[in-house]
Formats: sequence, structure tokens, C-alpha cells
Amino acid sequence: MEVLKEDNFSSTKAKGEYFGEFIIYILKATNIFRCVKNIRTSTNEIDIRAEFTVPAQDIANYYHFDKRLTLFLECKNYPHKNVDVTYIGKFYSLLSTSNKEFGIIVSPNGLTGSSWSDGHGFCKKIAIKHNVKMLSLTYQDLLNLNEKSLFTILKEKIIELEEDFEIDKYIDKHPLEGQL
Repeated sequence: MEVLKEDNFSSTKAKGEYFGEFIIYILKATNIFRCVKNIRTSTNEIDIRAEFTVPAQDIANYYHFDKRLTLFLECKNYPHKNVDVTYIGKFYSLLSTSNKEFGIIVSPNGLTGSSWSDGHGFCKKIAIKHNVKMLSLTYQDLLNLNEKSLFTILKEKIIELEEDFEIDKYIDKHPLEGQL
């Protein structure tokens, strides 16, 4: 993560490739997903295509994910800004033309706005109108993998998207959590 924060890449292409490889490394390290990167369709490029590994399929069922789910990840390594509605709209178009109902935008700082405004609001409106869930994973979410599973993080983000509240506000840590 430090290499990404330093942002000393020779080009935006090198920066994007490193970011994509970094995300694939994390996804594979969780043993939840098998991934393929940079797949060309007739109209777009899919940054990362991910499917549940066989061992993760039962856990996926527990979290109410379809074990046959294929998700697309869009990587936007913008260290000094948030992902705006333009890129969210393009990603929605990719998901829609590929007949996918689930996608993740991975970026250092997340989406623009909050609640029902800008990028966050746009994702909520797309979920309501088109039943396509687009979640945002940030550097902070990736750092939280030391405390929570990726399944838990994704499920919490789905609840926030569908039910319009931040679930973290309602979860109290157990007094012994983090002391083992």
C-alpha cells in the first residue's frame, strides 16, 4: 500500500497496472475469489473479473451471496480525488451490457458525495431503478481486512446501499476484541 501512497510511477499506465495487481493480490490472499484481469469485451475492458473459489462458496451462501456470483471490479487509483458520477456511469454501463447485477469500484478514497448526493447517491439510485449493486472499496476498507473478513465488509456495504444507513454505527466491539 505504501508504494501506491508514494505515487512514484513512471506513467499512469504503470500506476494502473500496479494497482490492479495489488487488488488481485489482496483478493487472492483472502482465498475468497479467483480473479482474471484486463478482459476485453466488444465494447469495454473489465479491470478484474472475480468468482468465488470452491471453498468460499459455502461461506458465500451463509452471507446470502449467490455462490455462482461473478463480479466485476473497476480499479481507479486516484490518490487525490474521489470517483465521480462519470466513472460510476461508465461502470454501470459495463455491468449493464454484460448483464451483471454486482460490481465493485476500488479506489483510495471512495466515491464523491455522501448519502443521496453525487457518487453515493447515484449508486443508490441505480440500485433502486435497475437492481444493480455497485459498492465502493477504499484503502481503509482494505486495511480493515485485519479486523473483518471481506465477506463482512461487502455485506455491510450492501446493507448500507439497500437500507440507507451506516451499519458500523450500530455495531459495538466486544471488550476483548483485538486483545487475542
